[in-house]
Amino acid sequence: MLTQARALARTTVTPPSPPVRPELTRLDQGNLTWADFDGRRVRNFLSSNYLGMSVEPSVVDAAVAATLSYGTGVSGSRVTCGSLGVHEALEQELAEAFETSALLFTTGYAANLGVLGALASYGDTVVVDAHCHASVFDGVQLSGGQVATFRHDDPDDLATQLRTRGPVAAVVVCGVYPVLGDVADLVGIGAVARRHGVPLMVDEAHAFGVLGSGGLGTAELLRADVAVRTVTFSKALGSLGGAVLGPSELVSRLRSSSPVFRNAASPPPAAAAAALAAWRLVRQDPGRPARVTTGAARVRAELGDLVVPSSSGVVAVQAPDDRSADRYWEDLVEDGVLGARYAGRAAPDGRPVLRFAITAQHDDDDLAALTRSLRRHHPRSAHGPARQSATLP
Repeated sequence: MLTQARALARTTVTPPSPPVRPELTRLDQGNLTWADFDGRRVRNFLSSNYLGMSVEPSVVDAAVAATLSYGTGVSGSRVTCGSLGVHEALEQELAEAFETSALLFTTGYAANLGVLGALASYGDTVVVDAHCHASVFDGVQLSGGQVATFRHDDPDDLATQLRTRGPVAAVVVCGVYPVLGDVADLVGIGAVARRHGVPLMVDEAHAFGVLGSGGLGTAELLRADVAVRTVTFSKALGSLGGAVLGPSELVSRLRSSSPVFRNAASPPPAAAAAALAAWRLVRQDPGRPARVTTGAARVRAELGDLVVPSSSGVVAVQAPDDRSADRYWEDLVEDGVLGARYAGRAAPDGRPVLRFAITAQHDDDDLAALTRSLRRHHPRSAHGPARQSATLP
């Protein structure tokens, strides 16, 4: 605890915050594309359930069967009574697909905490893209390491950081950034990290299951060489859990000594079975992920420079200030369109963002409604020069 306290006191890095609306707002979403929000029926572009797997019949059946076989929970960690055949099967199929070793964690958040605790120790520096998930910052701080940020998706600034600092334990980026949805320049960043002999870790939370051949994510899509990946099952797979994918030595160390892995209950049987069934569907049906990227590309093509350029399933719009973002978001809700609103500390680089997740469940009418409302209510002065994002090859 003392080590953690010292590390937290030393760092001046402020990780991203959750989106606006800190209160818990009930959102009833029966079929994913429509939801009841504050007494209003709205089209749901808030959920990151990109492939609609949480309501896919075969995935639901797998969850039900696992519950009937094993009960609702395991009541123990993987090193006590919480390691079931379904956990091992999911690890094995992930390892085979990614051609590396895999280890399951209770959540994607926990996977980041666990692996960063293994990559860094007290006093180590980890260089992190400024737009990374909060769990990345938390993982470094809890390891006792120090966070150094580099300008978002800027290989040149990364090179400067690596040249001017002492030994660096790892470089960490997101394959798809959670708020703006832009795709990382893994080729450029990877080249810099490799030149300095520093391992590159990629958080593939928003790319896993959606981008790359067979849903393998951004690193596969861009043919980038990375040392470690983390994935979550709560987005494209519509379940709960996460995994670290990396060298067998790293996975063995996590299994034997990571407190995040050893001291937490393992994913519930239903969640693991649902994730496994969903992953098999992703591998068998490339058309489903393609509907996500095609739908998002259609919205971006129609709106042009009103939205942030990207190749992912996220459509993001930047506003000039918090007041404009609030008004824009409220107008969209009045139109029956619900997305996420990020402002203040939650906004990348302090610029408010409205974020809309396109899923395989959204049909032509949903996409047309989103496009129409975004254009109608857009504060025209909002979007400055567009930063280029890595694009699909």
